[in-house]
Amino acid sequence: MSERRLELECSLECPKCHGVPYRLYRRQNMQPTGELLGTFEHVLWPAHPNVPPPTHSERIVCPSCGEELRRIAA
Repeated sequence: MSERRLELECSLECPKCHGVPYRLYRRQNMQPTGELLGTFEHVLWPAHPNVPPPTHSERIVCPSCGEELRRIAA
């Protein structure tokens, strides 16, 4: 059986304090039987252990200063 692919898509950076609190990954979907699919889902993950999960999925903001984050290349 093959392993699910997990790829870094981008980092989310704060334009104000220049921190990178979150990273956005692509994770390969899998059937309940374990069969890998050709599709992917997005997974937002804190970049550091002390960063809390975002409180709103619609608007991802910096946990330090509240500024809306921007995507930067992986």
